Amino acid sequence: MKCCNNIEFLGCFDSCKEQIETKLEADESGIWTIEIDFMGISQKQTMTIDETELPKKINIANNFNEDYEYIMRIYKPEGTLFNNTCYSFKIYKAVCN
Repeated sequence: MKCCNNIEFLGCFDSCKEQIETKLEADESGIWTIEIDFMGISQKQTMTIDETELPKKINIANNFNEDYEYIMRIYKPEGTLFNNTCYSFKIYKAVCN
């Protein structure tokens, strides 16, 4: 896992939801990379944002295990860390219909 000097907790999210709604907003068009660490393994997701969509909420696909706190880094299209911050979140077990 890469080091983060600043980690902001985004909250706990329901395991039944298809998307994690982070409430963070992308402020540039291009290809954004989201890197999420789980037990020493990094998973990457990308999202392409068109200029007409700005600002756009940064939501990620929820394919995570329950009862674990994840560390996430979001990279802007030019490769810099979004807000110079890493984020954490936890998935909690829910009864899905």
